[in-house]
Amino acid sequence: GNNANNRQALEVYKLDSELTSAAKISFRYADQNAYPPPSNQLKYDCEAFFHYNDRLYLFSKNGINQQHPVRLYQLSDQPGSYTISPVDSIRIKSPVTSAAISPDGTTFALLTYGKILLFAVKDEVINFAYPIGCFKILKKQAEAIVFLSNNDLLITNEQRQIYQVTRR
Repeated sequence: GNNANNRQALEVYKLDSELTSAAKISFRYADQNAYPPPSNQLKYDCEAFFHYNDRLYLFSKNGINQQHPVRLYQLSDQPGSYTISPVDSIRIKSPVTSAAISPDGTTFALLTYGKILLFAVKDEVINFAYPIGCFKILKKQAEAIVFLSNNDLLITNEQRQIYQVTRR
């Protein structure tokens, strides 16, 4: 995350299969010129991302005031330094704190403090064009989501609670 929007060194570390070394993937947002940006400009906090088909898909958090849309970014999974721009956006009324993709690659989930939003992946393209579901969950500070199977999700929150959700 980057709650204060002042971090300039944005990095993801890619572990090798032996878990003995990590390669650095550095990035910056193409339209962020101030650290932090003025309060009336876009926010650049990102806590949610997943890996799919040699790409990282990052989702902006959207902040507590929801004045800006959640933005989707794509980033290569290869070590290097990149400048990224949003490829899609959607209005969501709660901060996005985690994301996951199903094992079969046909669905991705976004976790917020009050909901799980599901989107279909069509022709291996990740975007917001195909919303397929929404689960309301307890209004606590949900922070992590993972698919256990194509239909089962595990969620944790800051209160140290763990939930399993099954979609039918």
